[in-house]
Parts: sequence; C-alpha cells; structure tokens
Amino acid sequence: MYNSPAETRAILFSVSPKALVLALYTNQSWLFQWLKIGLANAKWVLYAWFFLRTSIPQILIMPEPNQFPIIVFDFDGTIAKTDDLILQLYNKIAPKLSIKEVEAAEIDALKEMNTGKVMKHLKIYWFKVPRLWREMTAALSEHTETIELQAGMAQLLSDLAKSQVQFGVISSNSIENIEAVFEHNALPKPLFIGSSSALFKKHKVYKKLFKKHQLLLANSIYVGDESRDIDVGRKLSIPVISVCWGFASKKSLRKAGATTICESLKELKDALDLFLKSYN
Repeated sequence: MYNSPAETRAILFSVSPKALVLALYTNQSWLFQWLKIGLANAKWVLYAWFFLRTSIPQILIMPEPNQFPIIVFDFDGTIAKTDDLILQLYNKIAPKLSIKEVEAAEIDALKEMNTGKVMKHLKIYWFKVPRLWREMTAALSEHTETIELQAGMAQLLSDLAKSQVQFGVISSNSIENIEAVFEHNALPKPLFIGSSSALFKKHKVYKKLFKKHQLLLANSIYVGDESRDIDVGRKLSIPVISVCWGFASKKSLRKAGATTICESLKELKDALDLFLKSYN
C-alpha cells in the first residue's frame, strides 16, 4: 500500500543521494517504488506550473479588441497609378523567367480575365511566382519617386486622417516600396502596411495584421481593383469595394463577385461614408 504524496516526499528527502545511487545499481525494489511515485508527482507539478506560467496570465490580461472602423486599401492600381509601369517592367523580366510577355494587342482581353486566368495565359506557374515577385519589387523600387497616385487619392487619404479615420494598406508590392511612395508624396502614415508575396494569400496577411493590432475583422472594409481583392473579402467575410481605375475591367470585377463597384472617386467617397456612418 502506497503512502500519501506528502509522506512520499518526506521519505524521498530523508534518503541520502548515496542511497539513491546505490538503489539504482542494486535494484532495491522498495526505493524504486518511492522514486517512481515521486517522479510521477513531479511531472504533474511541472505541467501545472507550465500552464499557470503561460496560459493563465494571457487569459487574465487579454485586452479588448479595438472597436473603431478601419479601411484597408490595396496599393497598386488602387492608390498608385502603376499599371503601365508594371506591364513595362514585367515585359523586361519575362524572358529571364521563361514566361510569356504581354503584347499590346492583348491588354484589353487580359483586363477581362481574373488574376488566375491571366497567370495561366502568361504561363506564370506557381513555382515561378516567388522569383517574379522579387524581380518585380526590386525593379519597382527604382521608380518610387516617379510613381503617380490615382487622381484624388492623396486628398482622400488626407481627409481620412483629418477625420481620425484609421486606414491600412495590404498589397503584393513590398512594404519598402509602399513606404517610399507614401513618404515621397507626403501622404498620411497608415496604421499598418502589409505585403503578401504569395499572390493569393493576402487574406492571411490581413488576419495576421488585425491580430497584431487587436482589430476586429468585422469592423473593416477592403478597397481594391482586382478579383484577388474580392477573394480576400470572401475568405474573411468582410465587405469589399472594387474600383474600376485599376487593371481589371468593371465586367471582370462583376464576374468575380463584386457587390460594390466604384467608377469614380466620388462614388468611392460615398461608399466609404456609408460604411463609416454604420459605426456612428
């Protein structure tokens, strides 16, 4: 019959280290029993200590998520007027990656396709995307001081900042390039800038940044110009505003499932005002 844990510990502490070593070599069964019970108790004590040390403090100090609304913008095509530049740089890089160049005669047809079909048409296979992303962002970094903004976007962002409306940027461009364009054009600083080198995983960057800044996805809206941006809204169950001044046509955006499409800056302002009024 075994003693209580307290009695077990008392016996263990009363045994000298020399006796313990001797027991290991002479296989004294009674001492092994006490040792076994003591080690089993120690294991559960360590488990409890680890749980209390790591889990309980996080539960007790878990902050409430921020309740304010936030507008998240795509960058290329939405804020920045980079479509022509991207096509120009892409055609210079394409031969190095053995992918198809974009011919002037097919641009209109490409605007009617979603991003996946464009990649398939240009033979941009998934294993070539990482290198293409590195080459493109490196090439774009040499043009950050000449990149123009879409008409009225500088004023829109300034108005949001003056109204103390938080906004962020999530793009497939690099963070460094976006920061450089914002700085060169003296634009208000976003709450965050996120970059997704994986073309179809913007939603993961979105979730990661919202978790980092303790924001609620349900309080956000995404503004973009491609079918990929509509996919972000679908995967995260958030509303998306699609703008027609980027690469994709209105028809292709509608086909991709866009519910709110803006063809002018005024329409975008009205859509954002409607979103913000729902929090007043």
